[in-house]
Amino acid sequence: MMMKRLMLFSAALVAGMIDYSSAFAADSLPDSPVSALVSFGAEFSTGGQGSGSETQSIYVPLIFTWFPTERTDMGIEVPYLSQGGTNPAPHLYQNSRNAASTMMTRQGGAGGSTVTTGLGDIIARFGILSMFETERLPQLREALYVKFPTASKADGLGTGEVDAGVGIDAVKWFGDLQFIGDLFYNYQGKAEDFGLTDYLSSTAGLGWQVSSSLRPMLLVKGATSLSRDSGALLEARMRLLWTLSAATSLDLFYSRGIAANSPDWGGGLAIIHFY
Repeated sequence: MMMKRLMLFSAALVAGMIDYSSAFAADSLPDSPVSALVSFGAEFSTGGQGSGSETQSIYVPLIFTWFPTERTDMGIEVPYLSQGGTNPAPHLYQNSRNAASTMMTRQGGAGGSTVTTGLGDIIARFGILSMFETERLPQLREALYVKFPTASKADGLGTGEVDAGVGIDAVKWFGDLQFIGDLFYNYQGKAEDFGLTDYLSSTAGLGWQVSSSLRPMLLVKGATSLSRDSGALLEARMRLLWTLSAATSLDLFYSRGIAANSPDWGGGLAIIHFY
């Protein structure tokens, strides 16, 4: 089978007041002081509305985050990727709102389909809280991420380029209602023949603290075109944050694509342990 043209679609969506990992938003950190957390999750998505693609993708990140001070955080994400289908589709990865996930597809011949799996691109993140929430103002966090080219370019899992992004995220509570949002500028390495472009990504959401352990949320996630051959991305996401114990939480979501280039649907979960 012949290798068709590889298409890379990367999305870095960092949101939430202190959203420290791509598998879990720290808007659900416990009230007691936290010095570190470990998150393990899995996300699945399929299809590409209006694009004719039939791609199934699985993203499994292991995330370590350290909070050296009450204002700063730093973390590393080590992902495992699996993707197959007849055409690549762009993805807004992030069971959290935080991810710069690289997904590529190595395709077979006409009508063919192959599955590729392996280590993805490792991501390092850094954040600083510039303003704590007040009665009138939201909490603001500036953040930076760097994606290192650890995924195999030969297997179609990466481009061999360094990507990076910088942005700001915010959160504000009004009683039991929580409003979140973010805006990021994302730089993609200019890999030969991929047609990649820098892009903006954003998230907006509303959460409701229905009990001490449950918070359902509705999110809208989007990004401008990630390459010269693709359109903008937009999806709606239903999310549930569930506190299992003082040290453990569960994050679940279900998503539906809105824009033509977004996956038809997706879902995922992550379990998080605090230290």
